[in-house]
Amino acid sequence: MSLLTELRTAIPLACFISVYFYFKPDVPTDFSFFFFVMWLCFFTLDAKITIMNSNLMHHEKNLVFPALFYKFGKKLSPVLHFAIEIIIMMLIVSLFEGRLVLASISIMALVFGLAHLDGYLSNLKTITKIAKRKM
Repeated sequence: MSLLTELRTAIPLACFISVYFYFKPDVPTDFSFFFFVMWLCFFTLDAKITIMNSNLMHHEKNLVFPALFYKFGKKLSPVLHFAIEIIIMMLIVSLFEGRLVLASISIMALVFGLAHLDGYLSNLKTITKIAKRKM
């Protein structure tokens, strides 16, 4: 993966987080719930496609998941990665706000969910490209 590919995802998400914490708009509870559900769905899609194609793990953009996968296997690594993401979300919100705020954590869940959606689509593209080469 090239640095530009990584920045294509990271910069917009970092900007989104910065804008959110700068303006701090109200997030209705219904939206917060929806953001958590999106994160869970996209995390599951991304983890599933990554594990099903573990032979392509060297193409994975996420640096943490392959390390967990090789050390703990396909059953425990998604659970550990999920827990790590929860901790990271809570740390980011604590750093920006000094306390844990459910709406802000849900925004972080949305950002992580979008990153997982990007990861899923990237994995799908890689799998398709490799399948075409084999034909």
